[in-house]
Amino acid sequence: MKKLFIIFIVLTMLFGCKANNEDPNNTDKQEERLWIVPEYQSLDYDTYYQKEKILTQQQVNLEIHAVDSRYGTAYDIDAAKGLFIEFFPPDPDSQGLEYQKQYVWESDDAYKYKGIGRANGYWFYLQKSTGKGDALVRTDYLGKEQFLMDNFAFADCYDICYPDDDVLYILKYDSFNQDYTVKLYRIYQDSVVDEIDSGILAADDWKPSFEIQESSYHILYKAENPDYTAKKQYFSENPEVLNQLLAKYNVQLKEASPATDQYNSFVYHALIQKEYGINFLALFDYNVMTKKLTYVPVDQEYEFPTDEYNPYK
Repeated sequence: MKKLFIIFIVLTMLFGCKANNEDPNNTDKQEERLWIVPEYQSLDYDTYYQKEKILTQQQVNLEIHAVDSRYGTAYDIDAAKGLFIEFFPPDPDSQGLEYQKQYVWESDDAYKYKGIGRANGYWFYLQKSTGKGDALVRTDYLGKEQFLMDNFAFADCYDICYPDDDVLYILKYDSFNQDYTVKLYRIYQDSVVDEIDSGILAADDWKPSFEIQESSYHILYKAENPDYTAKKQYFSENPEVLNQLLAKYNVQLKEASPATDQYNSFVYHALIQKEYGINFLALFDYNVMTKKLTYVPVDQEYEFPTDEYNPYK
């Protein structure tokens, strides 16, 4: 009798795990869902990077596609129940279409999660409370979870890029440890592979953002030019030099306040470019294979703003 009971328990465990091995292309299951589960082929790290992949489309903002293409989609967390997808008509006057909602998975621990706006219908990226600083995790459409990184808060992220099925790039700081330097994170499947010095020295005047990714061997992003940042820092340490240049170009900075910060930034943009030939923005390129970071200035002409004319509005 005891042996039969053990066999029963083992069979129960095996069949209880069966759902996690479900084929996303199973047509019966696809008909039950209101969204399309994309085909997914996981590659180990070495295989993925064995050959350069040319990325031909921008996938920075993932999309969940509804089975009925007339619907738009969004996903969120119901703290009392679980992860769900909303399906909504393209406009209020859509004929024969009504708002719909379907749960991806349900859990008593749903209150620990927050959506971060990155999902493709197979993977859902979430911020999860751990009691010791939140973590970044992803769950598949069956609820199987992968841990990606700790000390994660979506509010700390300048930008998130998802160039391929298993790769995630993040530009962020770490408020949990009060580290406000901008770091670049490269994540492959279920682990942080690289925490990289992004080369970004300041992010006050420009929010760092990813460019369209072109190659699996390069990570591209735009941010404030470090040469510009260094020159602006030089002015703060040598105000007499700054005042001489302001007089040379017959311009003035306004008294610092939230209302004048943008105006003053534009003055610095034009002043540093005209005097030193240094542009405000730069394009960064991190080479995944050589682990080298390079950047080139973004070509743009800057003019001094005035009260009557502000070319950046």
